[in-house]
Amino acid sequence: MPDWSRIGSLLDFCAAYYTTKLVRCAAFSFVLIGLVMLLRKMLFLRQTFIRGCYGHPSCSSRSLES
Repeated sequence: MPDWSRIGSLLDFCAAYYTTKLVRCAAFSFVLIGLVMLLRKMLFLRQTFIRGCYGHPSCSSRSLES
């Protein structure tokens, strides 16, 4: 019969390792999103990105339906 405390210890270690990886991934994602937003505001101010057409005079309801 296996030693249950060792299995529990291994499970705790694996859970802590996985949580650490998820937190690092989330932190990196926030930094990357912030960098993209900053670049869009500073360097690519005059560039056109894909946006919705709602309320714009050049868009009509007929062109959106087809």
